[in-house]
Amino acid sequence: MAPTRAVGLRYWFGPVDGSLQTGQGGNPGTSSPGRPTLEEIGVDHGQDVGTDVVFAWGRHELGVDASLMLLFGEATLEEDLISHGETFPAGTAVESDTWFAHGSIAYRYRFDVPLGTSDRLVTRPGVGLTGILFDYELEGDNGAEAERRYTHGVPHAELGLEWRPSPDASWWLSADVRQTLYGLLGGANKAHLFQGLIGAHHALSRRWSVQLEAGYHHLGYQDDQTLPNHIELEFGPFLGLGFRARW
Repeated sequence: MAPTRAVGLRYWFGPVDGSLQTGQGGNPGTSSPGRPTLEEIGVDHGQDVGTDVVFAWGRHELGVDASLMLLFGEATLEEDLISHGETFPAGTAVESDTWFAHGSIAYRYRFDVPLGTSDRLVTRPGVGLTGILFDYELEGDNGAEAERRYTHGVPHAELGLEWRPSPDASWWLSADVRQTLYGLLGGANKAHLFQGLIGAHHALSRRWSVQLEAGYHHLGYQDDQTLPNHIELEFGPFLGLGFRARW
């Protein structure tokens, strides 16, 4: 059986909240506890662009995806901040050029569940591996610059659901969840990634479709240094638009 292929592109936009505690070598006093918060460095909304490729053979699927979230902002600090060993006094104008990326590869198996005379529910449970890359950059007009990059890999589990009113329907609904399983690897670093997504899809032709999406995304990262690097991000509820080609 010849494999089928699909390529998707999408864009998400929504509110973002969290904190970016980033010390220097784990030394106490090199970061203000739980800071900077995204709010105090002018990051109120996030933008996320992504792509994915799916190869399917019968009921077996292999999916690869990549995502980039931009956390850009500008603000004037209302209180003193220490980050990555750099001091940013109150009144300092700061600029964030922070971004977060992750990529995943996963195997899924498709089940078709008839619900009535024509409609059906498609389920795609899967497991895979997620790689996380986080780049933190903060610059102040006093000359202080904080910069730190983290990378981490972690297994994940996922579940995709798709409801079609009929096999040849021009529209359908979907829901997807993904959760990392950092406890399986052990080790000092902990990376927690949860993503929930719902979508409404419409076929423009036999090959092309468009979708409207909404969802929520949470990322947490912490190492075991005396002063840990501790990242917490909540993105959403976000809205998005995507396109997909199949052949």
